[in-house]
Amino acid sequence: WSSDVCSSDLTNNSDLNISINITFTTGAVVQKGTGTVTFDGDLFYNDGVGGINLGRVVVDPTTTLTSDFTADSVTILTGDTLDTDGYEMDIAGTMDINGTLDAASGTDGSSTITVGGTWDMTGGLFINTSSTVIFDGSTQAIISDTKSFFNIQIGGTLSLSLSTSDDLSIDGSLTVNNSANTTFDISNDIVTMSGTTFDLTNLD
Repeated sequence: WSSDVCSSDLTNNSDLNISINITFTTGAVVQKGTGTVTFDGDLFYNDGVGGINLGRVVVDPTTTLTSDFTADSVTILTGDTLDTDGYEMDIAGTMDINGTLDAASGTDGSSTITVGGTWDMTGGLFINTSSTVIFDGSTQAIISDTKSFFNIQIGGTLSLSLSTSDDLSIDGSLTVNNSANTTFDISNDIVTMSGTTFDLTNLD
C-alpha cells in the first residue's frame, strides 16, 4: 500500500474522489478547501507529516488508518467502514456514522476520537472496544440510536454545552474534564453505565 497520493501540494476546492492508498510524506502540504474528499476505494490512509486536514471527508467503501487522522467532518456511508486500527482521530465538526466506525484496539493501541460537533450514529454501527470519545466543541449533541460508547470525556479548554438527543449507554467511564462552563443536558433521556467511573465533578 505504498502509493503516494500527495508528496507535494494539494488544494481541494473541488470535490475529489480517491480510490488508491493515501500516503502523505515529508514536505506534503494540504490546503483544505470548500470541496469534499471521498475515499471511494478499499484503501489505507497514512499521514506521515502529522496534522494533515482534508476538510470534509466521506468514507466509501472501506478506509483503514495507518496513522492519526484529522478532518473537519467525517461521514461514513451506509454499508461502508472506517477502521481506526487503534490510531487517533481529531474531527473539528460532525461525525456522521451511517455505516461502521470500527474503533476497537489495534496496531496503535486504543483509539481516542476527539469531536467538536454532533456525533450521529443513526443507522450506523460503532465498535467501541476500549476507545475514548472526547467532546471538546462549544455546542454539541449526541445521537446514539441505541449504540453505546466505551469511554466518554466531556470538555476541552473552552466552554461546552453537550446534550443528548436520545438515551445514552456507556460501557466504560464518563468523566468531565476541568474546563470552563461545562454543561451536560440529558433532559428526558436515560444514561446507562456499565463501567465503574461516573465522574461529573467538573460540571457547572
